Amino acid sequence: MKIIKNTSMLFFLILIQFCPLLFCQNVNVLTDNLQKIKLCKWKNDAATCIDFSFDDNNRSHKKISRILDEYGYKATFFVIPHYMFTDSLISMVRNGHEIGNHTFDHPNLTTIDSTTIDYQIRKGKEWIENKLGVKCVSFAEPGHQKNALSTRIAFKYHLFIRNYSEYPEIGDHPRIPYTGMTINKLDAAIQNALKTGSMLQIAGHGMDGEGYEPVTESFFRQTLDLVKDYQTKYNIWVAPIREGVLYENLYHEVSIDKNLDSDTLIVNFNNFKAEKYKDLDSCLISVEIPNTIFKKISCLTDNVNLIELKDKHVLTTDLKKNLNLKIKLDSIDIIDSVNAVDFPKISFIQIRPNPVRDMLNIVSPCPILKTEIFNLEGKCILTKGNNCNILNMSFFPSGVYIVRVKLQNSSNQQQICSRRFIKR
Repeated sequence: MKIIKNTSMLFFLILIQFCPLLFCQNVNVLTDNLQKIKLCKWKNDAATCIDFSFDDNNRSHKKISRILDEYGYKATFFVIPHYMFTDSLISMVRNGHEIGNHTFDHPNLTTIDSTTIDYQIRKGKEWIENKLGVKCVSFAEPGHQKNALSTRIAFKYHLFIRNYSEYPEIGDHPRIPYTGMTINKLDAAIQNALKTGSMLQIAGHGMDGEGYEPVTESFFRQTLDLVKDYQTKYNIWVAPIREGVLYENLYHEVSIDKNLDSDTLIVNFNNFKAEKYKDLDSCLISVEIPNTIFKKISCLTDNVNLIELKDKHVLTTDLKKNLNLKIKLDSIDIIDSVNAVDFPKISFIQIRPNPVRDMLNIVSPCPILKTEIFNLEGKCILTKGNNCNILNMSFFPSGVYIVRVKLQNSSNQQQICSRRFIKR
């Protein structure tokens, strides 16, 4: 492999171009592998989000909810409060399903005046909340009939509308109804959702002869089997409307900034609209840290879910509890040149102790030609010559530093190795 000749210049370019956290083991693949810490588009870095929902008031909704429970899925049931089945809905709520508002009497919202639209939407929400004891935050228009007026009034009383996002760049949510659905159509819709990363909504009414163009139990189970099959192959998140659309909102509203305090990364979440989401029990958001940066991390903040994927760490937290994360980072080696054929023990170079207070010892399998210490701004603050493997750090201020060592093997080939360390 090609040896990088001007490693010093390359090292400084890396420090200047990227934040101090972004250290890579091999500079030659830095531009390919280095990624910024960022918000995940979906919870736990899922590739897409699928929402199941069912409209109107049908006795089969309770059976539908139980089948969904078998698969570990929760759905949203948009009910008509004027004649809803209260006892069944209370049971479904206890099992984790969401009850949404489908207007009080199911009118066509495009054919009535603003006062009646307001009454239908407000009255429906009030009845659901009073009779079921839940906060009703999601809405769906009867017959998918809407206009600008009905949408504005729906957002006045609800956080989420199934068929439409409050963010114009998202617009209408992709939806596939059980009416006229085939397995091939659903398969194509899921593949498109995986390709685009957009939300997919699967919507129906009733089952086994009940409701508008009902689905059969057999076909319903086939669709769930297909979703489950995709879920085993890909990271797919199945969620009710209030969770899926909420995450979509947070992804567009929240931003993050990162700060390094010694060996601790602090991720701050900005612009969280706590008042807007006061009626929700939780507001989950996920952030990813590519493991090309740090191979091992641990979260010091309580109530955070940390998972390790193939190429990244993903941390999921509730913004109602945590507006920042404290993440402990492990030090890693940084190999600046790539001709490691004759340096089989290069990855075993050690610096100790780390953290250090006084004397820093460098343990190397090869002779040391030059030793340098850099701060995180890329400034060289100490240089030592041949075979210097003990450095006095007692006069250095506390902080994070990089020791950079030039080595030479028995064939006179040279290699640069750097390691991060902490001065107490």
